[in-house]
Amino acid sequence: MATNATGGTAEQGGYSLAGSQTNKEGGGPNRDTYVAEGYRALNPNYEKRQNEPTFSLGSNLPRTVRGWQGKKKNETGTAPGVKPREKGEGEAAPQLQDTDERKKHRGGEKQDSEPSDEQKHQNHGSTQSNQSGGMMMHETSAQAGQGESTGIISDEAVFSPGNDSDDTTLAPEDEEVLDEPAPFNSWALVRAKFQDALGEWLGTTIFVLIGVSSNLAVATGESQHPGIYQNMYWGWGLAVMLGIYISGGSSGAHLNPAVSIPLWIYRGFPARKLPVFVMFQILGAFTGGLIAIALYRDAILYSDGGLIGSSTGVQIYTQPKDYVKPATAFFAEFTGTAILVCSILALGDDSNSPPGAGMHAFIIGLLVIALVMSLGSNTGGCFNPVRDFGPRLAAMAMGYGTEIFTAYHNWWIWGAWGATISGGIAGGVLYDTCIFKGGESPVNYTPRKWQGKANEGKLDFLQMFRQHTQARNLETAMEKGEVENGGS
Repeated sequence: MATNATGGTAEQGGYSLAGSQTNKEGGGPNRDTYVAEGYRALNPNYEKRQNEPTFSLGSNLPRTVRGWQGKKKNETGTAPGVKPREKGEGEAAPQLQDTDERKKHRGGEKQDSEPSDEQKHQNHGSTQSNQSGGMMMHETSAQAGQGESTGIISDEAVFSPGNDSDDTTLAPEDEEVLDEPAPFNSWALVRAKFQDALGEWLGTTIFVLIGVSSNLAVATGESQHPGIYQNMYWGWGLAVMLGIYISGGSSGAHLNPAVSIPLWIYRGFPARKLPVFVMFQILGAFTGGLIAIALYRDAILYSDGGLIGSSTGVQIYTQPKDYVKPATAFFAEFTGTAILVCSILALGDDSNSPPGAGMHAFIIGLLVIALVMSLGSNTGGCFNPVRDFGPRLAAMAMGYGTEIFTAYHNWWIWGAWGATISGGIAGGVLYDTCIFKGGESPVNYTPRKWQGKANEGKLDFLQMFRQHTQARNLETAMEKGEVENGGS
């Protein structure tokens, strides 16, 4: 049996840090990953269809239908104000139950005739019974001519759990599976419910822990060689890269409110998720800062003889140098965050030149290294409000004192938060004005769509204050097209 470079057999798949091994017969959801026979039956959540988009920095950003229209589309399957597309020759017809009459028409054979040995051999392995917990590929009919059923397998074959019935009832592709697989244990339920929160917390914790530790290693080290500062630059960049790789497939690994907010404004990231993301980003940054300070506390006390904010403190959080003017400090952070968000939107734009699979995080890491090297000298290179706020809270908790929050004219408010978030919003405007063509961006809204968005805001306002009658009337008018609904 052949052995691959990692020491594993080709049949088993190699556990290679260089990437997943090729498996032509069936790969995982993201790459050509080796999947052992029976794994999908024992792990039904693997390759499960996503019910909502994932705004991940580790992949291309999704294309969404925003606002009221998106909500109505989720309820009815068709967005109001959008004319349904007529069936084309290559589009599958509605999936119907495989009745006896259709069987006869398709094959001209009796419904209860036994398949031949050759047919049994061809079907073996591609369809498993419910007893083995496998996945059954249903046959779909394509509409041809005058409604004739061709009985061919469509390009979008639907996979659903097998059953004991001989009937092949086909569900629409977007229909939710009623029989959800049972979780492995009670923690699996908790993890599924709080997946976004846990992902952002873990990714941000590791990102801040490695980054702050890189700064403290240089600040408390005995070497004063100028090249030692390269450790800080590369430490932060690689920390961001690892944070995205760790939680990119879970929460999307924003790790940064200055990224989450532009994704909400320009790409339709759900507003209801925004407070949760920001809260757990702050919590993760606090946790990472706390661990880093605890690990380097002895070195800090040995180096400075105490916890001094102007010495090792500014290596934990960010603070402009004393000779830098406030306006210069503000626009250094504003410019750096604008470039960061502009680049992230470009990397996630599938109509531009997105990188190959798995390369998004690596390139964003290199981008952070470049930004800290070029624009971080004046302020310490924040470009992320929780990168400053979380470690600052941790420093105060570890004994640096409350004066660190009033340093440099309350920098943490107008600099670490104000400059970065406004810079991120400006970076989104810059990219969408010059490059992006998608209709989900407000930059590309038509006047009618802006009017529709105003009506959506009015509808939300009426619902918030329980003006149910007026809200119902407005929603009905929007559905009928009597007033603008944002569909143009």
